Amino acid sequence: MKNILNDLTRITPDLKHKTGAKYILFLIKHPNRYYAYFLLEMIINKEIPENIPADIYFDYIDKFKFLNIPVKMTDNKTLNDIKDRLNTLNYKIAHAESMNISHLIPEIYSEKEQLISYLKECLKQSGGIKHFAEQNKLSQNAVKKAIKRFVSEVRVRCPELANEVLNGLRMDNFGVEYQ
Repeated sequence: MKNILNDLTRITPDLKHKTGAKYILFLIKHPNRYYAYFLLEMIINKEIPENIPADIYFDYIDKFKFLNIPVKMTDNKTLNDIKDRLNTLNYKIAHAESMNISHLIPEIYSEKEQLISYLKECLKQSGGIKHFAEQNKLSQNAVKKAIKRFVSEVRVRCPELANEVLNGLRMDNFGVEYQ
């Protein structure tokens, strides 16, 4: 393991994707320790200490699992209220046009556009309600992308080293470790 660490440390300064290098080097220095993606990201960004005690680490994990419950961006009552309001606005637009009260129309259209924009933001194309992005999912994407870029760069310079790095990584949907 010491050889891989030395080899990576030697070539890392010449590489473009340093964030992935930070993740990999950290994991290699702390083998067989599982890190949730969001905690690994916080450690690398120096938001929490590198040598976080196990009890605090697991406390973070417990709190995070509680906070990581998917939350819908809106609810059915709000959607129904918006649909009712859109119907009312459509009626007002038609009425204003038929009565030739054109000075009211821009204000009505503005509100209608805002409501439609909200619906586009909250609804999937299929019509279902979107959920707010889960923090660990965002961190998972960022960490995996950074590691992938770094390993791709290493592969160009030293394919065996890149394979050795990949063979030691264990990633799942919640976290990563180096064995």
